[in-house]
Amino acid sequence: NMETNPTQIDNIGFSQEELESIEHLAGLNYTPLQMATFLDVEPVRFMKALHVANRIINFHINKGKLEAEYLVNEKLLQNAKSGNLTAVMMFNNARDRNEIESIKRRILYGED
Repeated sequence: NMETNPTQIDNIGFSQEELESIEHLAGLNYTPLQMATFLDVEPVRFMKALHVANRIINFHINKGKLEAEYLVNEKLLQNAKSGNLTAVMMFNNARDRNEIESIKRRILYGED
């Protein structure tokens, strides 16, 4: 069935609640070892799951980091619009970093 939830296939036994915890921990900048300890998962098992291509765990880690970055950038933008000069500088720095990463991906991987 093409509509099968990928977490059912590729989560190496993690529940949806644990995958959501992984997202949250990633957003808080926890390391994989810290995540494994927090979740009471054997670190070797967790690290193996991370190093296998296209694992759903990597998706949830990336999603958690992206969501946290979004919330920070959203607050920075609000503060910048209200005239906070530090927020303006931080927001512009984040924009420039993203542009540099985009250029690197285009050069290295041909991504748009």
